[in-house]
Amino acid sequence: MADKKSPLSAVIVICSICLVASLLLTLTYQASEENVRANSLKQEQALMTELLPEGDSFSQVGMNLMEGVSGVWKADNGAGWIVASSANGHQGEISVMTGISASGKISGVRVTDIGGENPGIAGRLSKGSYLEQYKGASGITSLAPRSGLRYIEAVSGATQSSAAVFSCVSLALMQIQEMESGDIE
Repeated sequence: MADKKSPLSAVIVICSICLVASLLLTLTYQASEENVRANSLKQEQALMTELLPEGDSFSQVGMNLMEGVSGVWKADNGAGWIVASSANGHQGEISVMTGISASGKISGVRVTDIGGENPGIAGRLSKGSYLEQYKGASGITSLAPRSGLRYIEAVSGATQSSAAVFSCVSLALMQIQEMESGDIE
């Protein structure tokens, strides 16, 4: 005679398996969360060192931030600043980190998030000569070359996205200028 199991026992077994699997996933997440956070912080510090090579380590500065600026870090050795900012591009928000030396010159720019931008266009913004234009400038313009300002030429076919990166770098410069003049605490 065949042993028939009731449908209720099958449901109990399936629910028990789901409960154990959920518990194991939760424990795995909790165990790895600290490592993920530590690796993220390590990558952020490495990016900051790349943008401001003279900086040894960085501490986030608590202050009133301008609209569009999401964070400011100061090099612990006084070498300069890192500013995270964002602006709207053609198809989404573009995020940028800008390194600014203690003398007020841009030491590096990195696009950290392209939002919904076309990957091909975003790749042209993120690499090569476009971002290199910013290095060494203490003032920038995208309208026409002017005395004392570095003219930044947009990427052909990516005018709005280029304008978003330009806005982010401009915000970074303004944030640091206002902080150093005492207008923002």
